[in-house]
Formats: sequence, C-alpha cells, structure tokens
Amino acid sequence: QGSGPVLPQMYVDLRPPAGQRLHGVAFVGGTYITMTLDPVINAPVNEYAPVATEPQFQSEGFYPARPFTLRNNDTVERADATLTLAIGQHDTASGVTRLYTDLQYDVYFSALADEIAPEIRSIDGFYDVTAGRAQFKVEARDDSGIARVFISYTTGDGAWSHFDLAHDTTAAKWKGATTGARGAEYQAQVIDAAGNALVMTRKGGYFQLPDALGGISQQPQKVFLPALGR
Repeated sequence: QGSGPVLPQMYVDLRPPAGQRLHGVAFVGGTYITMTLDPVINAPVNEYAPVATEPQFQSEGFYPARPFTLRNNDTVERADATLTLAIGQHDTASGVTRLYTDLQYDVYFSALADEIAPEIRSIDGFYDVTAGRAQFKVEARDDSGIARVFISYTTGDGAWSHFDLAHDTTAAKWKGATTGARGAEYQAQVIDAAGNALVMTRKGGYFQLPDALGGISQQPQKVFLPALGR
C-alpha cells in the first residue's frame, strides 16, 4: 500500500440473499464535522528499507475521494463481502480533515452473472444563478441497461446529499436539477441493471460546480471520459 494519511476506518460484512452476490455499493449521504490537523502519513516498510522520515503526500482535494472500498469474496464456500468505510477525509492543501458522524450507502445484490461496471462518457454541471438551481447532465451506457444515475454533493456545510437524474430519451442523457447546491463539489454515480456501480470523481478530487448566468456558464465544465470500469 502506498503513502497516505492515517484516517479512521470501519468495516462492515455484507451477506447477500441466497443465490445472489453483492454487485455494487453507492454513497448516498452523510454528515461530518471539520477540523484542522496534521495527520500521520503512513509508508510501506520492510526490514531491509527502514523509513527514517515521514513521507510527503499531496491530494487533489479531500482524500480519499471515494470514501469506501468493496472487497468481494470469490470463493465457492462464501459469497459475502466486506465494505471498508473511510470515516475520515483529509485535504492536504487546506489542512482540513472531515470526520464523519454518519454515512449512508445503498447496496445492490443480484443473481446475474454480469460483473462489468457501467460507463460514464460525459458529465456536465453548473449552477444557474438566474433560476437558483444546479443543473446536471450525465451520459452513461451499459450493455445490460442503466437502472439509476444520481449526483451526490456537498457545499461544505457538514452534510452530503444526493438526487436522482431522469433519462431523457431524446438527448440520450440523464438530466436533473436541484436547489441549494451553489458552490457544491460533487460526484456522479451510475448503477446498471445487474447492480454494478461506478463512482466517477475528478482525478481523485471532486467536480466543482461553476456559476452560470441565464444558463450560460462563465466557467464551462464539461468532462468527456473514456470507458471506465470498476
């Protein structure tokens, strides 16, 4: 494991219903407190190469951007999985640490053999100052079909929220709008018909929501992405 700040974690064992497997997990909300501190930075060590000084670490915003890790158990005897929750995140630029007092996740079980995550091809978001709402568009695809696309976001006020997008068949994109998200940082999440999940962040950080006047962004943010899987 590479270098990184030492942050609190919690482990949850998940056992699917009979005949099913855990396919995906989605982060839908949470609450946190913030504090300024200098966390210990860990480093891989062995008996032949001791570490004399604390290594340097830089992050693209709050680390880890995706505050969970899913580990499936692929043995025949067991079909359960372990969900590792990061209940702390650290931003090296500001020195601010978020400590979570509540985390909410949706988990997806399925008997389908498909374990390939969906793709996100583009993400577009801005805050329409005139209308007083944030607007988002996400282009996603999967051979089994897309079941759900949603945005999770925080304005730095101590809480993460989420809202689901609706599929626009004419534009072939998922669209939606919400109020109260000005200045938010956000991530897009997609669930396919088999329950496989994809969480899309921006190079380890979060997407930033720029202001727009009359629906025209002063700082356009449209991200086109290659096909990515979990």
